[in-house]
Amino acid sequence: AILTGGGGRGGGGGFGGLDPVLPVSDPKVIDSICGVYGIDREKLPLHKNAVTRTADNTRPKRIYMLTNGLREYLAADTRENLKVIAAGLKIFERQEHKDTAGDGAGACDFRLVQDGLRMMLPFVTKQIIHPTLAELKLILQRRSLQLEEDPEKPDRAVFLDPRTKAEVKASVAGSCVFLPRVETAEDKAMLAASVSTAEEIAIACWKGKSSVNLLVSKVETDHLLEKFGVDVSAAKADGTIKRGGGMQVN
Repeated sequence: AILTGGGGRGGGGGFGGLDPVLPVSDPKVIDSICGVYGIDREKLPLHKNAVTRTADNTRPKRIYMLTNGLREYLAADTRENLKVIAAGLKIFERQEHKDTAGDGAGACDFRLVQDGLRMMLPFVTKQIIHPTLAELKLILQRRSLQLEEDPEKPDRAVFLDPRTKAEVKASVAGSCVFLPRVETAEDKAMLAASVSTAEEIAIACWKGKSSVNLLVSKVETDHLLEKFGVDVSAAKADGTIKRGGGMQVN
């Protein structure tokens, strides 16, 4: 079904100044997302409920997820009477790969976004990395973790745990999720103190050639650090929280 709610089909009618709601029509986009992130489309019907407000819906800039009911409701608006300001939950944004090696095989041009991560987690089975809570806290503070120490950049933070490092190396370049593992009594106490579950503090990241960078806004980063009991204002003042590095996120 062709959805609308904005400028109208074919650029005519509807509501000027609002982009229409369009289905993500290119099966290659859906296939790439499902393949890289291990999503079963029978459990999460992206091919039916993924929409965009990008005019060229074969190359969407942002992808939103609708419920079945909302999709059917919008599709029933054949007279285009609905003025849709916002619809769905943002789950992906297009992110071109600049640092993939070789032919970029296995890469996906769409990254997971923090906004929709909680909803997506039960359906994502690949590109999940399980850092220790200490590593999660460290990347929130430094915004980037190196796979190996660099003698030329001794100030760069590095991964602390061999298992985490192995999981990073096994994942493909691009978007990934940091979902912390909780193993020790200390881990459980830290999580309890944050009044959170592991899923609630999972974060979107980006794996490059030699590092993993945050894909979380600075505001959200501060909020997560406060859950760990970090005095964000004091940490910024003494340099514990580094604002350089990472990737720019709106």
